[in-house]
Amino acid sequence: MDGQGLDSWPWEQSSEIKLFFKQLFQAEISELIEHSFDANPEAYGTCILGKGKDFLNRFFQFTEKSGLKAKPHIRDTLEAANSSDYGLKVDWQNESANQITLYLRYTSESREKALTRAFSRDFQRTWTGPTPDALAAYFQSPSPFCLGLRLGVNTPPTYSAYIEVDLSHPELKIALSCLLLAFNWPNSLCGKITQDIQLISKQRFRGCVGISSDGQTLKIDLAGASLGASLKFLKTIQTSPRRIKELTASARQLQQLQTNYFALKYNASGLIGWKMYFASMNQHIKAVAST
Repeated sequence: MDGQGLDSWPWEQSSEIKLFFKQLFQAEISELIEHSFDANPEAYGTCILGKGKDFLNRFFQFTEKSGLKAKPHIRDTLEAANSSDYGLKVDWQNESANQITLYLRYTSESREKALTRAFSRDFQRTWTGPTPDALAAYFQSPSPFCLGLRLGVNTPPTYSAYIEVDLSHPELKIALSCLLLAFNWPNSLCGKITQDIQLISKQRFRGCVGISSDGQTLKIDLAGASLGASLKFLKTIQTSPRRIKELTASARQLQQLQTNYFALKYNASGLIGWKMYFASMNQHIKAVAST
């Protein structure tokens, strides 16, 4: 992968919408880009960071071009959110933008205002699961550092909230038990989730926890998980040898020996998905992936 990340994989054979994304966000892509992969070999994600109103305006341009245009009330909500730091993740499939997620990132000084004011119009109206503040309290964390909006094909817009977590495994299990109770999920799931985490990170959990606005999904992001431990976990959940070989090749192509983070996604039935993230240029984006 070349130093600029603009003319190499995955940009060699680009559709019209991918070329539009590349041109619209060329400055951000050249500075840093994060790639993500899951079980589907035909799908992958790209995430960039941006700042200011100009970046937000270009986000609106991209959603309109991609066919996932944000409705006026969502645009009003985002403009009122008063965030100057953004993350933009695009999930691609068959060379089309299948899902777009905008992350609004906040400093500790602006978190309280963000939660009480920023999403007063739409965010609070659509939030039916445990509140972002409750999530933070369960995990002994400050209020969420990141709020997300997801636009998908044939799906209604959803919001999400993320907190930074650094806990021992016993502390994590207690926090998860409280959250699962608020979700009204089976308590037996707590043991399964902590077991999964310990297979990847044996010492303690460092990373992020995210929840969706509908209270239906939980995301566990393990920061800096080793490539070896992540691949070993995938073998335990019966990931195909071919897919593991493809992921190993992608890591080699991106010159990465460890993940930026390894993400596990759960619902009330258990593990429903995973993603492996790599940041190019040996830099790291703070874990803010969608639930």
